[in-house]
Parts: sequence; C-alpha cells; structure tokens
Amino acid sequence: MERNAAPAPPVEPDESLPKALTTPFFSQGFKEVLTTFVQKLLKAGVPRDQINKALAEMMPEIQRVASTTTTAFNERMTKYLQRRKWEEVRHDYLGRALLFDIEVHFPKDEETSERLLVEPVDGFVPRQVAEGIIMALKQAHGTELIHQYEDLCDRKKEAYRNEVTRLVDVNALVADAEVKALVKDITTRFRLLLHKKTEPEQRKWLLNIISRSRSFMEMKRDLTVKEIDIVAQAFLKTKL
Repeated sequence: MERNAAPAPPVEPDESLPKALTTPFFSQGFKEVLTTFVQKLLKAGVPRDQINKALAEMMPEIQRVASTTTTAFNERMTKYLQRRKWEEVRHDYLGRALLFDIEVHFPKDEETSERLLVEPVDGFVPRQVAEGIIMALKQAHGTELIHQYEDLCDRKKEAYRNEVTRLVDVNALVADAEVKALVKDITTRFRLLLHKKTEPEQRKWLLNIISRSRSFMEMKRDLTVKEIDIVAQAFLKTKL
C-alpha cells in the first residue's frame, strides 16, 4: 500500500554562492548600468567632475545594495534548492495532500528540527511523524482504492508543475476539487475507524503506527501527549 519515501534532509544555504563571489557580481552589474547613465549625462552636457563627485558619494550605497541583493538572492536560491531536493525524493503526493493541514506544526528551520529529536518544542511536532501519519490514514482504506487515489494525485501534480521552475504548486494541488474530495474521503473514514476505539486505544493505536515508521527511528524520544493532541486535532478534529 505504501509508497512513501523517507523525508529529505533540510538543505543548508548553498555554499557555492558565497558573498565574496556574488557581491562583486552584483556590484559590477550596477556599475554597468551607471556607466550607461553617465554617458547619457555627459551627452546632455553635465560636467564630468560633477558626475565623478556624485559617483564617489554613491559607491558605499552601491556596495550596500549589492550586499543586500546578494543576501536576498541566496535566501531565495536556498529555498528553491530545498524544494527541488524535497521533490526529487517525494513519490507520494497523496500523502503530501493528506499532511497539508498539519504542516503548520512542522519546524521550518534546522535548529528546531534537531531540537525536536531530543525534546518537545511548544506548538511543533517533529517531521518524523509524517510517514506514520500517512500510513495510519491510508490503513482506513483498501489497497486498490488507495492506489487509485495515488495515481490521481500523481497526474494532478504534473498539471500543477511550473514550466519554468519545474516545482509543483502544492497550494493549487491541495485546492483541486478532486484532490480535496479524496482527502475528505480518507480523513472521514479515518475518523470513523478511530471512533470505534476508546480514547486510550486511540492513543495507543496512533503511537504504534507512527513509531513503526522508518522516519520515526531518527527520534531519540517518544511523543508527548501534547504532540499526539496536535495530530488528533488535525485529523480527528478533536483532542484525545
């Protein structure tokens, strides 16, 4: 039934784009633009000494703008590379859609991710629970139906892939009417399955499924009651 890949590790800032390289590159671009502007000023009759004085006063600002532009560029590039890395190893877009509502509780930075392996952080759950949650949700359905849903999401993800960046627009994928319908079907059956169990049985069942996943083996601790409550609130719409 399962076709889940282990989560990709977070991508660190791209060291192939150091400021020592990119800042001079952006500075040179600004200088080329200024050169063209200066030539037009000279043709318009502006004295060269006045232009040179103005340029000398502007150089620190040019360096500042080049530096901030470099930082912004590197941040966007790192985020892009991170998404590319995740998509290279992701094979389960049905699981991606199922997890959409709980992703707000997943850490966005490496420091919090590492900390969650050994201790709880208020308001967050470790990403290592994702694979187990998907397994639990899918177990409420038959194998054949789950495969049909997986195939549908695979086709949909290609329809929402950006032709330039080659990244999938996940927001559009999750908002797709057919995808929303199958997610609702899976989560509804999941709630009906868990509703038949007592609260202690629900907690034990969820913990058992999550802890059996490959990803959860990275954890150095068990989940807390609050962390299980976050999962229950997202998928059962009630606390255990």
